[in-house]
Amino acid sequence: MCKPLPIRIVLKEGPVSILSLAAEKAGAQSTIDLWNGIAANETFPPDVESAFYILELTKVIPEAANVRVVEAEMIRALNILASCWSFSGGSYMVLHTAHSEQTPRYASNADEVEALLLSRMGLKQVSKTATFAICTGATYHVPPLQWAARIGQYLLEDGPTRKLVEYFHKGWIEYFALNRTERSDWFVNLYKARDTLKAIYGSEDEAKAGLSIAKADWSSFGGVLNNNDLRHADIEDRSPSLPREGVSQVFDLARGWIKSHLTARGLSVF
Repeated sequence: MCKPLPIRIVLKEGPVSILSLAAEKAGAQSTIDLWNGIAANETFPPDVESAFYILELTKVIPEAANVRVVEAEMIRALNILASCWSFSGGSYMVLHTAHSEQTPRYASNADEVEALLLSRMGLKQVSKTATFAICTGATYHVPPLQWAARIGQYLLEDGPTRKLVEYFHKGWIEYFALNRTERSDWFVNLYKARDTLKAIYGSEDEAKAGLSIAKADWSSFGGVLNNNDLRHADIEDRSPSLPREGVSQVFDLARGWIKSHLTARGLSVF
């Protein structure tokens, strides 16, 4: 029987500062079992003000036929963690750089594992390897992995909440990280986030009551978006006129509502 081999996906964030570790000049080194046999490890060195934070996902597989299925499963897990990151003590995790086409920032050894497992059967692999970019500096409140893993596990079990968090994360990444301010994607995702909240709680009034959302805040959110409706901007070929301050306002409101929702579900958030 062939010896199983691990597939690894590695993401290098930073340099970052981690506030909870800075005072004691402590580092971070922990491994957490996620789901479906995937383990996650975070590493951050001690005695530094800032450094690269390393996140590694690992899953052991026995044969080449499983490599691509498992890699896709692990990338999905990474995407779930990314959507939780800004609620878990980290900054917003960006998995793709802003190019004409998406380029993964994570590195995977799936090609090497597949090649080795195939070679054991006398077969060859034809593939290309990928590179990943490094993001700019950020500040973390705490090492995020344990918190993100708990939220991520909950999202796997609660589809509507997963959609809520993903809509918000995708919208933020589109506007602030990828700087696609002229496109309507970020705008549509914000609409979907608020609509998902209404669906989760049953109605607009129930959402406001359940999350203690001020009527003025809910109306302000709707007013900003409705008065600058970009849902058909791509079709109509018009640029958005909404100022960045207004965009920041609606994202801050949405983030606060999502934090309240996650807290109400018994999850720790930052």
